[in-house]
Amino acid sequence: MATGWGRILSIALVVLLAASCSSTASRSATSPTTKTRPPGLNGTDTTAAASSTSAPVQPGSRPKVLVAVTTAGAVQALDPATGKALRTLATGAIGEEIGLSPDGLTVYYETPVGCAHQINRVPTAGGTSTVLGSGGHPTMSPDGTLLAYVLQPGFGAGTTACDRADTSAGAYAVVVRDLARGGEKSFPLPPAVVSGGLPLPIAHLSWAADNRRLAVTIGGGQDNEQWSVSIMDRTRDTNYPGATSVPVSGPARTYYREVVFLPNGDLFVDRECCAGYPPHVTSSELATVDAATGVSLQQVAIGLTTRDHGSLDADASGHWLLYLSGPDLLVSEDGARPTTLATGFQAATW
Repeated sequence: MATGWGRILSIALVVLLAASCSSTASRSATSPTTKTRPPGLNGTDTTAAASSTSAPVQPGSRPKVLVAVTTAGAVQALDPATGKALRTLATGAIGEEIGLSPDGLTVYYETPVGCAHQINRVPTAGGTSTVLGSGGHPTMSPDGTLLAYVLQPGFGAGTTACDRADTSAGAYAVVVRDLARGGEKSFPLPPAVVSGGLPLPIAHLSWAADNRRLAVTIGGGQDNEQWSVSIMDRTRDTNYPGATSVPVSGPARTYYREVVFLPNGDLFVDRECCAGYPPHVTSSELATVDAATGVSLQQVAIGLTTRDHGSLDADASGHWLLYLSGPDLLVSEDGARPTTLATGFQAATW
């Protein structure tokens, strides 16, 4: 009798183990389809929106290339895992914007020339820099064929020669250059804004994964109350900032200091309060938000109000976020608590 019961118990145990293994295998097989986007990015699939020029990046795998501009103006290639400088690519760079081609082979950066800026490019492996022309805020499209940049005065203000330069609203524009076929298209301010004489300075540009839309962050301006973000469609709009404004949630006078597109169309933002003159920041929040509604999806970090937060970026998979807090370079995987990778920078991207 004992032997019979032992046989029955053994059979039952085998059945239970088989069911357990089958259940585990089923969960493992279905997890990529039921949760194809990390929780920090609102549970939506990013694979369809990923750049077509590079292989998909698997969760947990950091981007292979990280470039930055030091506070001393050196353009450097960094180790994405440690932040250690691998090599210096160029010197004399300025600004909080640096562009990187999707294949990771070319860096775009800006330098001062007279009363303006010029855009340069250099291989990430090292080599000779090439001047592309006047402009600033170089930003590469996800497919690697388009370079967006900004024309606006401002550098060298205070000197006699630069004070006589054209600083009117008509001197501002977003330009999209076709690197594959040549030619470019300019998106100036609307005539009504130009005639009004109050320019809309551009603080940041960011491409959507469709290679068509650009998020344009307008800077504070003279009264520090111009902060806003709009979406400009290069195939439809004729002017910047663009026809669609991004709503901002929060107390009155809350604004976006900077935003960048995530691969799925949401935004990674630094949302601050409150604008005014003189500038007085009372709160700073790094978060992901819905581009259509401005509703928060996930809080990534609370920023220090004594520091500026810029160079927001996301890799092609949408899993890795990057930004600067003052000179500190921070990274976050899937919106988790950021960690400091390195310090001493004014711009960074991967």
